[in-house]
Amino acid sequence: AEIEDEWTLGTLDGASVQLETWRRTLRACGCNDDSAARLAAQTFGDLCRESYALFNDVPELLKSAKRAGVKLALVTNGASDTQREKLCALAIEHWFDAVVISGEVGVAKPDPAAFEIALSRLAVPREGVWHVGDSLTADVVGAKAAGLTAVWLNRRGRIRTDDDPEPDRDIRSMSDLVTLLTE
Repeated sequence: AEIEDEWTLGTLDGASVQLETWRRTLRACGCNDDSAARLAAQTFGDLCRESYALFNDVPELLKSAKRAGVKLALVTNGASDTQREKLCALAIEHWFDAVVISGEVGVAKPDPAAFEIALSRLAVPREGVWHVGDSLTADVVGAKAAGLTAVWLNRRGRIRTDDDPEPDRDIRSMSDLVTLLTE
């Protein structure tokens, strides 16, 4: 937790965080062997890459958005190496007209500046732009602060409390978004 901001804003890469995590974990178990930590970090990274998978509703959304002429941007928090690795493993970067990774631009959601960068890269006005995300604090708060329509992807059907930010729309699946795109 003490280095989360450094990872999110790109002053510390994901590989370094992963290695240090394994060093501390193994040290807590009485193992101070740095080669074991490196092996654990590499093995964990390999297993993560093999496990990355899109939700079943994502491919149809991407195709529908392109057919409808909707420009797409990905706005994500994290270190560049971590997020780029995911995009590469999932082979989805080509679907986006803009990719904004906090570790590359030095600003993270919910800061409206992250959304401003996406708008600039898309060369679109904010009116009519929707931001879809699963975090009330990062995505909904950030999108609303940037003057965008905030769509909360609430896959688990979580009930918001009175203290939670209120999205403009609440969807359970990207399939719901496909329906909204065609309307």
